[in-house]
Amino acid sequence: MDFTFGISIKGTDALAEKLKKLDAIKYEEIRSKAFLHMWRISENATPVKTGALKRSRLILDDRFVYTAPYARYVEYGHTMPGGGYIPGQYYLKGIYDVVKPLYKEDLLKALKEGD
Repeated sequence: MDFTFGISIKGTDALAEKLKKLDAIKYEEIRSKAFLHMWRISENATPVKTGALKRSRLILDDRFVYTAPYARYVEYGHTMPGGGYIPGQYYLKGIYDVVKPLYKEDLLKALKEGD
């Protein structure tokens, strides 16, 4: 069973592919910078009760993931067995919302420099 829960940066695929063809090394630098930025933001953005969620962070292929089996429940919220609801904390969405525009900006800048 796959317990990974994470994000990849969507909506920039065409830009990324274009840069990858033009300059694969520059693309890899920008991609690595984006994932490093996600990692750094997650240091403070990840909710901590025991620390297990934060320790479960990984960069896996082209995704920033949490491997803790309950990560999605912390993100989106969940109902309690005896009733009641615990709202989501949207920590992963917050990371994505910060990094995506910066990643897109870096891709566009690199493509402009390559022209």
